[in-house]
Amino acid sequence: GSSLSASSPTSVSSLRRLLGGSDGGDGNAGADGANDPWFDIHRDPCPSELSLAFGPLSALLLKLSSLLRLFPNHPTLLPIINLTERVLATPMSSPMMAAMVGVELIRERCIDWEKSAPVHLSTEPELSAVSALVTRWRKAELRSWRGILRGRQREYEMGSLRMWYHARGLLG
Repeated sequence: GSSLSASSPTSVSSLRRLLGGSDGGDGNAGADGANDPWFDIHRDPCPSELSLAFGPLSALLLKLSSLLRLFPNHPTLLPIINLTERVLATPMSSPMMAAMVGVELIRERCIDWEKSAPVHLSTEPELSAVSALVTRWRKAELRSWRGILRGRQREYEMGSLRMWYHARGLLG
């Protein structure tokens, strides 16, 4: 699939609609992604959304690093730190859903930490910001499904058309 430029007005308005914001119209235009079948949240890059992950993940990484100083080589903290560093290193040209898997895994592992950690070692304030990001991105994903399905249908229709002309050429 081809990607739309992040500076393209179509891409920006599509993203605003997917994220639940206004595109300058009545505020509800395309809230389900129906008005723009071209923006694909799973394939198209979205640097502005990926940049939103930097703050919450950096804050979480700082907290986890301070906890690691208290508990060197802790078997729960080390994998979370490694995963957080990997997600922070995700290229800005990646679709936000590529980072989403890592962000959700970080969140799940932090929740596991919270289950056994005393209150004074909690990552809850940092985890809350990560959870808000997960919620934002999942809502955008749900709103984009209609457009994604339309785009895939168009791809399959074009593929079928090419095959039809190829088969017709073999027969005629």
